[in-house]
Amino acid sequence: MPKSTCCLLLVTSQLWLTWRTLAHMPVCLVAKSVKQREKSQTTYSTECTLKIVPLLCNLWKNSKPAILELSAFFRSFFFALDELHLVARGIRKHIYDLITVSLTKETKFSYTHLDDTLTSTEYPFFVPRTSLVTIDICITSSRPYMPVLFQGSFDNVFSKIDDTRAVDWLDFLLYIALLFVVPFLPNRAVKTAVLSLVKGCALALQWTLTLELLDKMDVHFKHWHHYLLQQVQNKTISLSVFRPVQHYLVHILFIVKQLSLLRYYSTWSMERVIGVFFKLIKSKCKGSRNASFLVERFALHNYINTAIRIQNEIDLIQLKPYGRESYMDLPNDPSGAQL
Repeated sequence: MPKSTCCLLLVTSQLWLTWRTLAHMPVCLVAKSVKQREKSQTTYSTECTLKIVPLLCNLWKNSKPAILELSAFFRSFFFALDELHLVARGIRKHIYDLITVSLTKETKFSYTHLDDTLTSTEYPFFVPRTSLVTIDICITSSRPYMPVLFQGSFDNVFSKIDDTRAVDWLDFLLYIALLFVVPFLPNRAVKTAVLSLVKGCALALQWTLTLELLDKMDVHFKHWHHYLLQQVQNKTISLSVFRPVQHYLVHILFIVKQLSLLRYYSTWSMERVIGVFFKLIKSKCKGSRNASFLVERFALHNYINTAIRIQNEIDLIQLKPYGRESYMDLPNDPSGAQL
């Protein structure tokens, strides 16, 4: 294996470990273990960063990526933001995780100071379990009144998470969170912040936008991030609330100005094709439709054709079709042509 490839694999693995460390840290600050956890996570992240930077520098000097030689490559915004994974999957999951924190009456949120003293706090996104049941009832009872043009399933994602599609999660963010979740949030400040996030995502998913609407979208995202930062400063929520997906929201305005709207280069169509082949691969019946069998069949067919002509070999054993040459002309036989 080339040295550059080994370096690239090592850098990728280190980046993946760092991302998992930052992305999967808990959102809430609970009891004393938070201080130790954040300290260990910060130390680990710093060590990973110190190892990654020299590897990146050496990799850049020794082997320049081939993508830089492409005429279509234009700096960082060549890697566009995908609205399917950014909004439908990323932001949706973050909001869902924030409002579905499992709590009991004995659970208390607290912040541990440097002198090991505790300060009780209130979790800003707390929605009681009884309220989630009420939201469940509202979703179920409103489904018969959905317009015919509505393309989503409008399922209850609180009771049915498995097999939930990205389009269903998008409905959760744009409609369920807006209509049913926001009214049950604790105070007006958090309600306004979540509404700003939903409005910004709704504008980012439009097919047409004016400069004025783009500015409004950016203002909504800034208001949401300002609220999160304020809660971090007030010690009511952990700094880990700023996941990478939240950082990507900041760049939507720049990407839209450079590459046009997110809808124009979405991966929805690609996901549909992936879904079709995924079902074929997992199929337990009709083996001829199984994608893996089809790939293997084509591979064997092409390999054999390099050695022999399959069609010529088959022609030797199969019956030839009847034609004018299949008959014999017997001039002395009054009955006509014979085989």
